[in-house]
Amino acid sequence: MKTIEITNDQMLIDEMQAIFQGGIDVILATHSFDALNAIAESWLHQERSMDVMALLEPLFVDLKKLDDRAYAAADTLLYAYLHQQNNSQYDAFITHLKSAPNKKLRSLAFLREALVLQDNGQTAQARE
Repeated sequence: MKTIEITNDQMLIDEMQAIFQGGIDVILATHSFDALNAIAESWLHQERSMDVMALLEPLFVDLKKLDDRAYAAADTLLYAYLHQQNNSQYDAFITHLKSAPNKKLRSLAFLREALVLQDNGQTAQARE
């Protein structure tokens, strides 16, 4: 009998491909947001923000399909944009999240927007 050698990386790649081929519905059904976010956070700590963006951005195309489980991944994606100093993508994602049907995702967007305004010395606007 022939032995097949599969590395941990290959198993992870295979699993991620299966998840993404199934689309957002499979991710929501399998609660894979937590697993994907754990990977993204690990990559963020390794200064691999471009990989984080490539992993998480496809999850946020159709906000109507997302629920509270997407919150941590959205937060991680925002940190990746900050790490890359990509203000235009950061601002665009905040604007996108503000249109989310999910209250938790919308609140994240408004919170982050208020923090940016506060950091820019626009305290009155941050309170609105």
